[in-house]
Amino acid sequence: MTSRRHLLRRGIGFATAGSVAGLAGCNDTTARDRESETDGGPTSYTEWLSDPSNRDLSDVRFGYTDVAGLLETDAFAKADAMRESYRDVFGERFDIGSVAYSLTVDRLSVLSGEFDGSTIAADRGLEGDGRYGEFEVYTGDPGRFAFAATDEFLVAATDPAGRERGPRAALESAIDAANGDGDRFVDENDEFSRLVAELPPGAIVSGSVARETEVEVGGTDPHVGVGSSQRFADDRLATVGVIRYTDEAAADAADLEAAADDFPGEPTDVVAIEREGRTVTVTVDTAPANVTLNLP
Repeated sequence: MTSRRHLLRRGIGFATAGSVAGLAGCNDTTARDRESETDGGPTSYTEWLSDPSNRDLSDVRFGYTDVAGLLETDAFAKADAMRESYRDVFGERFDIGSVAYSLTVDRLSVLSGEFDGSTIAADRGLEGDGRYGEFEVYTGDPGRFAFAATDEFLVAATDPAGRERGPRAALESAIDAANGDGDRFVDENDEFSRLVAELPPGAIVSGSVARETEVEVGGTDPHVGVGSSQRFADDRLATVGVIRYTDEAAADAADLEAAADDFPGEPTDVVAIEREGRTVTVTVDTAPANVTLNLP
């Protein structure tokens, strides 16, 4: 699976989740009409993340970024970098102030806020490609960027890797999962559920978990999942990192100091390292400049 250092240095993202209005399919039920499994909280990527068992992936990424909250946080010094990254993906006229939160859903990004799909399409040179439920679909960049949007949600396929069926199919799978019309990864993979349960709420949450439910014990990679949760507190950045191992023997044999190096900050910033069963938890208190962003 993706190395911990590569994952955490690259970043992935999500934030305050809302309901999914008018999603695709014959089922007219929306997340607003039923009790949400996450109560609209920062683990709502579990609702959008479809089961990837029919794709050639070794690991599945997930994330959350409280975009609106970060932009209002004085200690957050990377607002300009985040703003430019969103414009690079969604066009020069894209206003990051319109985003409440973003989710990382494997190779997709899900944004909640207020969106004008036609403006994004014009800036990116895309064309309308019909509808999927309440979503307007825009394509035209073969094998690469495509998105679907309502007034409240934007689902974007920004990474061609792992999307053998094409970007539109990837968008439809995420919409179906969010609407309860498709299989969700959280229902198929126990390790994903356990890793998510170990991560505390944060302004930025990132993670990756092995796709296969049964991971080879004693194999070359002793990790089945890794994640981190970052939040600002008293002008400091508090990070909780979680590593799940294949078995207790692998966790017992782990070099915990080396594991701590994979999370933001210096060795002197490590507050605690705890091991319980197959889980290692690292707590780091570091400077705000060390924040790792989840970017589309």
